[in-house]
This record gives sequence, structure tokens and C-alpha cells, in this order.
Amino acid sequence: MRRLTRIYSGLGRLRLLRSTVRLGAAGSLVLSIALWTLLAAFLLDFWLRMDRVERAVVLAVALGVVCWAVIHYLVPALRVAESDTLLAVMVDRQQRMHSDLVAAIQFEDPKRRQFGSGDLREAVIESAGEAAGVLNFLEGVSGRKLIWRLPAFGFTVLIWLAMGVWLSGHTSAFFNRLFLGRAHYPTRTIIEEIVSPRDDRAAYGRPVVFAVRVGGERPLPESGRVKVETLASGLETAVELLPDEKSPELYTGTLNRVLDDLTYTVYVGDARTEPRRLTLIPLPLAQFEMKVITPEYARVRAKPPTGPRSSRQVVVLEGSRVIPIVTADKELVSAALTFEKTKQKVPMAHRDNAFVLDSAQGPLARVTEPVHFHIHIIDRDGLSPENPIRGVVQVSADLPPRVALGAFSQLVVPHATPELRFKAIDDYALQRLVLHQTVLHADGNEAHPDPVTFQVAGHEAQYAGVYTLRLGELKAKGTPIKVEKGDQVVVAVEAIDYRGRAEGKAKRSEKWVFDVTDQAGILRGMARLNEQMDKKLDEVLRAQLEVGALP
Repeated sequence: MRRLTRIYSGLGRLRLLRSTVRLGAAGSLVLSIALWTLLAAFLLDFWLRMDRVERAVVLAVALGVVCWAVIHYLVPALRVAESDTLLAVMVDRQQRMHSDLVAAIQFEDPKRRQFGSGDLREAVIESAGEAAGVLNFLEGVSGRKLIWRLPAFGFTVLIWLAMGVWLSGHTSAFFNRLFLGRAHYPTRTIIEEIVSPRDDRAAYGRPVVFAVRVGGERPLPESGRVKVETLASGLETAVELLPDEKSPELYTGTLNRVLDDLTYTVYVGDARTEPRRLTLIPLPLAQFEMKVITPEYARVRAKPPTGPRSSRQVVVLEGSRVIPIVTADKELVSAALTFEKTKQKVPMAHRDNAFVLDSAQGPLARVTEPVHFHIHIIDRDGLSPENPIRGVVQVSADLPPRVALGAFSQLVVPHATPELRFKAIDDYALQRLVLHQTVLHADGNEAHPDPVTFQVAGHEAQYAGVYTLRLGELKAKGTPIKVEKGDQVVVAVEAIDYRGRAEGKAKRSEKWVFDVTDQAGILRGMARLNEQMDKKLDEVLRAQLEVGALP
């Protein structure tokens, strides 16, 4: 090996030069193809403003072209492996040495099995080693292919350097877009922010307000537009954007009632956004009910109130408590009830998955008159139903009791004890009955005997009684009252119903008047009564004769 050092060194230089020329030519060609492919992709994207799908296709084509160039040019160059023997043959042929270098390499190789004279082999090795000192191993190696391809590669690189310096914004945006980013090429007009719709979401069935903040060179464009396309049907429309009077940098436009998800692209001047998807959010679907708590005194005998009844309109017994309850198919964050008469707004309390108004104060705590209200709810997305929930509470009145009073005669003597019969009926419960008495003296003075009270045990719904009025024992706060001929005693029964803690309502019967007289007066009264009865009987008989009721 030491005797052929010059030969191996020369063959190494030859291998390096040939590899450099071969790989340099192939590599520069591949790089030139890649750069021109990218330049073509840049021009195509800049001209067409391609969407992501289109850019993905261009990227795939560009990668395909580069891979083809690598496989067609670079891989074959990398696969070339030139041995010392092959290179020695090339040098022998170039130097017309009749295979001296090849023979010397083979004779010197200890791994090869040698034949023939050893002296001859040594002579060949010695001669080739001496000749290697004056040989030009690189003679005949051509770098023409590399020389032609390097300027083309340099020109391509120069174009990209110029773009990087003069169009740095375009270049960086191109590579971002090439790898499916959202960058845009620099424009005179700049869309700085999509103010609305926020988070690219909008309420179902509501108008969508587009608001865009714009900057860039002045003057700003007079208008812009939003291109809208529905996802389901593919229908397209455009919304005009106009500058706001107070803020000229803010362009706004409204798309009426939206019923489907859509994509939209904003155009202002020479600027545009990437297509964005607008997702519709359903409005909350509210379920509303009113829990009615009937007064305790009326629960046993409570009757269903007559009148319209639904989840939003009820008829309740006077004094009932009404508790509105609101739920929805979406999570609610707040609910407030507003009374339409007073405009009072009351927040509802969150309880489990519902909002409830269960207050000890207010028109619904004890209903005594019709109540109209509406409820405004807000869900987790900040949305409310198109119309507030309206509720109506009508009142079914708890009527006062009915009471009647009677006696057998209106004529009495001063010390008589006539019997009074009375009866009271209420819808639900009676509390007490009170007998009121008034003595009208013949001289015009009045006396008011102490009233007599009858408590209704068990708060029954009806009560009947008999009371003996002792005219000779009437007293007013312990003072006796004398009843004489010519006086009148007026009596009436007052019935008060029971309404729990609330004050009951009262109703008086018709007055019954006793005329105080003597025995002769009673006899004259009985005679007049007989005459009246005879006269009434005659009237009945004549009426029957006129219609032919009697033969």
C-alpha cells in the first residue's frame, strides 16, 4: 500500500471531482426545479387567491414535481459508486498506459490470489508507482454540465432573494399559505378585526350583524361586502358593508333572519378574509308552569276554578299563592319576572334546573286581583326566546256568605218571645254569625241592644239556628231597654266567613221588623191577614177562570 500511495491519492482526487460534478449538476437542477415550481405556485396563488383545498392540491402537485426531479436526477447520481479499479481503467485509457495502473493495483492487493513470476509483479508495481508521480489524474474530467447548471441555479436563487428583499411580506405570506395557514398577502386595505359576529356564532332565526374594523392606506374604501353561502342549499347572497357614521373605520351590514349554517367571506377594497363558517345556535325553548297554592281554609272544599287554564294562564281562588317556574332545553343563567301593571322587575331564584319566584311579598304572594306579567330568560349562550314568556293569573272571587232570617209574625206584644230562624251558607267556611238588634222608639229615639254572636264550630260551610228574642230582657251594655207599644224592633243576622289569617268577608240578611202592639192590635192584624188571604184567593180563582182552567 505504501508503494502505491500516489496512485490511490490521485484516484481519490479523481473520485471526489467526478462526484462533485455529478452531484452538483444533479442537485442544482433539482433545486432549480423546486424553486421554479414554488414560484409558479406563488404566482398561481397570488392571482387566484386560492382557498385551503386548492392550496392543498397545489402543494401536492409541487411536492410531486420535486419528488420526480429527485428520483429522476438526484437519486441516480447518488447511486453511482466508482471503485479504484474502474477509476484506474479510466486513467490508463486517458494516459494510454495499457492498463499499467490496473495491473499494479491488482498485483499489490494481498487479498487476491497471485499467479506468475513474483519478480514481474514487483517490477510492474515499482514502475507504476514511479509513473504515478508525474501523472495528471484529473485530466479529461469535464465540468461542463455543472458549469451550465450553476448559473441557472444562481439566477433562480437571485430571483428568490429579490422577492425576499422587495416582497418580504408576500414571500412569508406565501409560505404560510402554502402550508395551509391563514396568512394573506399584503394589501393597501387591511381588515384588522371581525368585530361581529363574535366567535362565528349567531342565534337561530335572528338577524346577523356583520361588523368589520378596517385600516390601511387612506382614503378607505367607500363600501365593502360580505359574500354569504348557506351550507345546506348552497344559496349565495351578498351583504353590503358601509362605514359607520361615528366610526368610519367600522364597516357594518345586516343579514336578515338566518335559518341555516353558512360560510362568509369579507371583502373590503383589495383585502379579503378566508372563508369563515357561521354556526347557528338554537334559541332556548322554555317550559313554563305556575304552581298554585290554594289557601288552607279552602283546600278541603276547594273546587276547580272555572275559566281558561293553560301553562301560561290560570284562574285561582282569591288569596291563593302562585309560584312561576321556568325551565328550558338549554342551561339558563338568569331569569327575571316583570309585572306589567307596576313595571316592577323581580329576579327569579335558581333552584335545581329551574328558575322560581317564590316570594312572601308581591302580587303573586296573595292574589287578590288579576295579575299580568312576563318573564325574560337568558341561556348560557346569552340568548333569549324571540318573545318573552307571558303569564296571566285570573281571580275567582271567594264570595261572601249568604244568610237569611225569618220569624212567624211581625206583630208582637212588649214582653213577647218570638223565635228567629236563620241560616247561613258559604262557599268554603263560616267563622261566626252575629245577630244585630235595634229598638226604634215611638218618640224617634233608638237603642241598640248588645249583639248576639254564634261561633261556627269546625268552620263548617253552613250553619242554621233558632234564637228566642226576649223583648222584655233587652239590654245595651248592661242597661235594660224598655219596649212599649208603638215601638219597632229591627233584627238582622250578619254572617262572616273564614279566610284563615286574612279577614273574613261579612254579609247581612234582610231586616226583619217587629211591630210592638197590644192584644187588640194583634187581633186586627190577624183580621187584615185573613182579608188579604181571601183577596189573594179570589185573584187566583179569577185568573184560572179567564184561561179556562175551571169548568
